[in-house]
Formats: sequence, C-alpha cells, structure tokens
Amino acid sequence: DYPTPKCFAYDWSHPPMGRLVMTAFIKVLGISTFSRRIVPMLAGVLLSFMVFQLSKFLFPKKPGLWLTAAALSALEGLLFVLSRIGLADTILALFLVTMIYFLLKKEYLISSLFFGLAIATKWTAAYSLGYIGLVLLTYATWKKDLKAIAKNLVRIAGVGLLYLVVGVDVYLLSYLPLINHYGVDKFVELQKQMYWYHTGLKATHPYQSPALSWPLLYRPVWFFVKYGKDTVENIYALGNPLVFWGGLLAVAFTIWYALTHKKSQHLWYLLIAYGMFWIPWTVSPRIMFLYHYLPAIPFLSIILAFALTQVASYSAKIKKVTLVFLLLVFATFWYFFPYWTAIAVPKDEVSRFHWLESWK
Repeated sequence: DYPTPKCFAYDWSHPPMGRLVMTAFIKVLGISTFSRRIVPMLAGVLLSFMVFQLSKFLFPKKPGLWLTAAALSALEGLLFVLSRIGLADTILALFLVTMIYFLLKKEYLISSLFFGLAIATKWTAAYSLGYIGLVLLTYATWKKDLKAIAKNLVRIAGVGLLYLVVGVDVYLLSYLPLINHYGVDKFVELQKQMYWYHTGLKATHPYQSPALSWPLLYRPVWFFVKYGKDTVENIYALGNPLVFWGGLLAVAFTIWYALTHKKSQHLWYLLIAYGMFWIPWTVSPRIMFLYHYLPAIPFLSIILAFALTQVASYSAKIKKVTLVFLLLVFATFWYFFPYWTAIAVPKDEVSRFHWLESWK
C-alpha cells in the first residue's frame, strides 16, 4: 500500500506464519533483540532434538548414530548463525523435519499439520509434496491384483487429500488477521505480489550464490560488520566446513551403500529428503543465497553420522579416525565462533577465517 508511514516498511515476501510465531513472544516479552530472536533460537535447538528423534526412528539399534547426528547439527555453523538472527528460516526447517518425522511414522494428521505450518511460513515447503507422495507409494504393499492396486491408490489419494486440506486450512488461518482487517481481495492481491516477486526478481547481490555451489560452501552471506579502532566484528552465514565437505563425501558414500545393500529404504528416505531441499533450487529463476540450503542441513547431518558410524565399524583404526574427525568438527566450530557471533578480533587476524578466497 502507498504511501507507507514514515520509517515504516511492509514485509510481504513470504506467508506470515513464521512472523506470527515470533510476534507472540514479542507481544509477551516486549520489543527487544532477545524477544525478536528467541523463537529462531528455540527452533534451532529443537532442530537438533528432531534430528536425534528422526535418527532414532530410522536407525533404532544405533544410539551412537543418534547422538552423532544431533551433535553435528548443533555444531553446524549455518544453522547456528540463523538460530541467532530474527529470521524464519530455522522455524521453517523445524516444521519440515518434524513433518517428515511424523510422515515416516505414518502419523499423517500430525504430519499434515506441520506441512501446513511449513507452507504458511515459506512457499518452498511445497517441494515436499513430491516426497510425501513417494513415501506413501513405498509404504503401500503392491501386488499383481487390480483390486489391491485400486485400494492402495484410493488410500494414497485419501492421505494426499488430507495433506492438501489441512495444509490449505492452516495457510488460510495464518492470514486470518489480514482477512479480518482488509478482506479477501487484499489476501488474493498479496498472493499475486509474492508470486511476481519471487519469479520476477532480477536483482543481484555481491553475496548471492548458485545452488550447485552450496554443498561446496563456496560463498557465505555477510550479515553484519562493526569496525573498531584496531578490531572488527563480523557475522557471516557460513557453514562448518567439515560438516559441509565431509557431508558431501558422506552423501556419495551413502548412495553407494544404498545401491549395493538390500534393505536400504531408510537411507533413500534420507537422501531424497536432502536432495529435495537443495536440487529444486538449481532451476530457480531468482537470486539465491547459501541460507536457502538450511532445510537440507538436518538430513545432511544424519547422512554424515550414518557414514561415520558405518565406516567406523570396519576396523578399530578407522573408528579412531572417525573420532578424530568429530573432535575436529568441534574444534572448527570454536575456531569460527567469533566469525559467526560478532566477537571482536584484531583486524590483522580476520584473514585467518578466509580459508577460500570467495569467503571474503
């Protein structure tokens, strides 16, 4: 709407659910940097918890894997930084991981509720519709019997309809304040504006990066800087290099393992979930940033945990190597901690964080 009040800006580029959850805490606690950030922070913490729960469900006899996956997600820099910023990305990731957890447990009503929460936070949650359909197809028992096939298809269609109905209802409910104050026409216009914005955005940015470069951790996003006399404070949305690069190797290993071993369906669920939240971005028409990769990180953490656990089982010497790797992940987290949290460092030491030229 024009004109806007002085010093006021509308934010309409995404649906409102993430902001509504954040607003509830701001309303209770008052306006402060803490109240703005507490929900993304809690979502980041809960993400590690859900990584633990999902790992436990997929690998019920490997408690070491559960803890490793949760630890890797907690020590991942991109997730850490976005958990400390007043943005909805960790909220979205939490909704998506929780949706998949309950989907795989066949608790479809709860799963569909979290699907609705996710789609009402960001439209990119729609990528998960294909995943839902794939899981439902693999959960059915298929026989060479037309009646059995028809019965399966009806059941799948019914569950799919549940996701659509619940998803649409939650999405509409998130806009209830807007509709109550401004009517349905304003709601419809806003959907058009969001679509035009995301499909027609021609802007460029010095810290944009193509989706294919995200697993390589080629280009972070510079969020904040404050210069002192002899020091500088930075916040870079940069992943933990060992989790990113180790995770890329782990994805290749897990694909090989799944192809060469029977009863690997649970691994394909992980691999497809990881790819679902990354690969569609490769054909996106708008500019992109590394933080769009965030929903894939929880699944990458579990895949890396699986690869480390599996490799460690081959021999005692290799197990020691995997333990050293985990210690190095922890050490790398603390190494980059100032770079992620705006802790002042001497200006002549900033270059030590630039492992790649493109990280500047």
